[in-house]
Amino acid sequence: MVHRLRRGDRTSYRSPGGISPNFGLRTTTEGDYQAQEYGDAPETESKFFAKIALPEIVPVLLQLLCQQEEDADDDEWNVSMAAGTCLSLLAGAVQDAIVPAVIPFIEAHIKAEDWHRREAAIMTFGSILEGPDPTVLTPLVNQALPLLIDMMTDQNVHVKDTTAWTLGRICDLLITCIKPDAHLHPLISALVNGLQDSPRIVANCCWALMNLADQYVYFEEEGEATQAGPLSPYYEGVVQALMRVTDRYVLENSRYQNAHSKVLNSTGNEANFRTAAYEAITSYLTHATPDAIGVVQSTAVTVLQRMEHLLSIQNQILGVDDRNNWNELQSNLCAVVIVSYMLVAFQ
Repeated sequence: MVHRLRRGDRTSYRSPGGISPNFGLRTTTEGDYQAQEYGDAPETESKFFAKIALPEIVPVLLQLLCQQEEDADDDEWNVSMAAGTCLSLLAGAVQDAIVPAVIPFIEAHIKAEDWHRREAAIMTFGSILEGPDPTVLTPLVNQALPLLIDMMTDQNVHVKDTTAWTLGRICDLLITCIKPDAHLHPLISALVNGLQDSPRIVANCCWALMNLADQYVYFEEEGEATQAGPLSPYYEGVVQALMRVTDRYVLENSRYQNAHSKVLNSTGNEANFRTAAYEAITSYLTHATPDAIGVVQSTAVTVLQRMEHLLSIQNQILGVDDRNNWNELQSNLCAVVIVSYMLVAFQ
C-alpha cells in the first residue's frame, strides 16, 4: 500500500509529536463523526457545537488554507495542512451545512491570479467531498469537473498536486458524477499526462486512476462481467503509461548508480510514486474486462521479466535500504502476477 500523507486526509495528518494540531476541534467533532461513519449511536448526545460554530470557524480556516509554503515538504506539517484537516473534520461532522459556508470562497478564488488562492479553493472543494449528502454535492461536482480537469495544466505545481488529489477524491467518493461520454476521455487524458510530472503529482494521478478503476465496475444484470466496459478503450494506454512510470526511476538514476542500485535506489521512489503506479496497475488488471485480456497477458510477461532480473541481483545487495527496496519491488511485482494469473485462469 502507499503509506504517504494525502492532502486533506482526515486520518493521516499528525504533528511530529503524534498529536493533531487540531485537537480542540477534534474533541468537538470526532465522536459524532465516527458514530455517523460506522452507523453507531454516539456515546453522548450531540449538542451540535461544530454546526453552531461554523460562521466563526470556517472563515478562519479558509484564510489559513491560503498560507501555503512555497518550498514545503509534502510530509511536513504546516498551517495550511492543519486547516485542510480541520475542514475535512467539519465536513464529516456538520455534513450538508458545510457546503453553503465554503462555496462563496471557492467561486471567488478558484480562478485567482495568486496561486495560493487557487490552490486553497481547490483544497476546500476536495476537503468537503465526504460528509455532505451526495445529492447535494453531485451538481457542484458536475459543474466543477471540466474546470478541475483543465487545471491539471496549471503552471503551479501546488495547484496541480491538489487538483490531482481532488480528482482522485471525486473518483473515489462520487464516481457517478463522471459520465463516460462527457468526462472520461478528458479526465483520463489529464491524469495520464500528469504521470510525466513531479513525483508527488505522479503519485496523486496514480491514486486517481486507481480509484477510477476500482469504482467504475459494471456488471450485467445476471452478475456476469460484461465483455467490455466504459474503461475498455483506455486500458492499454493507461496500463502502458503506468508501466513507464515504474521504469522512470531507473532512467533518472542511470548516470549515477550501478546496475543493481539503479533498480533499488530509494531516491527513485520519491512520494512513493512507483508504489502508487504498481497499485494502479493492479487495480486495472483486477477489473479488466474480457476484451482487455491481451493487456493483462503482456503486462504479466513484462513483470515476470523484471522479477527474474531482481532475483538475479539479490546476492549483490549489501545495504539495508537496498534490501528494503528489493523487498518492496518484489512485493509489487508479485501482486501484479497474482492478479494476472487469477484473471487469465478463470477466463
